[in-house]
Amino acid sequence: MATVKHTTQTISPTDAGQRLDRYLKRVCIDVPFVGLQKAIRTGVVKVNGRKVPMDFRLQARDVVTLPPMASGATTGATTPAYTATAAEKKQLQGWVVYSDAQVLVINKPQGLPAQAGGGQVKSLDRLLAATYGADKAPKLVHRLDRETTGLIVCAKNRTTAAALGAQWAGREVAKGYLALIMADTLPASGDFKEPIAKVGPQAIISASGDAAHTRWVNLGALQPGVFLVLAMPLTGRMNQIRVHFAHHGYPLVGDDKYTANAGDFSKIKALGKQLKTGLALHAWQLNLTHPATGKAVSFMAPLPPAWAALLPAGSALLEQAALAWQGEAKLIGQEKKG
Repeated sequence: MATVKHTTQTISPTDAGQRLDRYLKRVCIDVPFVGLQKAIRTGVVKVNGRKVPMDFRLQARDVVTLPPMASGATTGATTPAYTATAAEKKQLQGWVVYSDAQVLVINKPQGLPAQAGGGQVKSLDRLLAATYGADKAPKLVHRLDRETTGLIVCAKNRTTAAALGAQWAGREVAKGYLALIMADTLPASGDFKEPIAKVGPQAIISASGDAAHTRWVNLGALQPGVFLVLAMPLTGRMNQIRVHFAHHGYPLVGDDKYTANAGDFSKIKALGKQLKTGLALHAWQLNLTHPATGKAVSFMAPLPPAWAALLPAGSALLEQAALAWQGEAKLIGQEKKG
């Protein structure tokens, strides 16, 4: 009798807190929900090697074991559900920022989901599976929103995935985002610390929510009413940067989900279309410890072309951003050690 191969998925800090059945519904889009429920109920799906109920709340670094049926493949098959074209595989290689035996870092484009779900079939994780093979595909350590561009770190083996997952869970990774903010005026810097709660597909500011902290620096105006900001989320709540800035009346250019005034949505979206940025949020910098060498490493994702086109000729804004990031990242590292 042939051995039935199972796959495993390590839960990232971004997915922590989700119900197991809802998590599987999102990542196993080609499997009927009733089938997923049965697999959980009968113990075919396990978390950390044991049977758990459907409403089990996943935590960072939990390991979910999935049979072929629940991993999006047909029984007895190992072919990824998504088949990438040669052009797509070449495109994926063009997104690589860094690669070695343990780690792969991708500069994700706008519009590509990190993981399949919500009717989306093409996603970064499925492109990786189609390109590298389902068994050898690098696994996402964390996620970005579909419309957010920039750095995503992937692990090439389980040991690396566990080590990187621990860094994210322990808030040991320094993250720097660039955002285009809509505002008449904007202070030089700030700290947003309002707690954030997840309510269905939305995140809201709520006294009963989880602690959230976003530090930011105003780098200057690109044009009247549009500022370039370096935002550093010291926690990892859902849509944290978008929620915090919108709550203070500083929505992100192109954001069609969050604003302090619902009447501003059309203006926000129109500006994103005019500037050709869409949602203007870019995961620009990451500082972490390499899981194999133990050394500090830094990664940077080049700006999307539409952003680069907005910078005035001879502008020193990116140099200012780099200097601000160096200072803030060092401070963040000192605070974490303390």
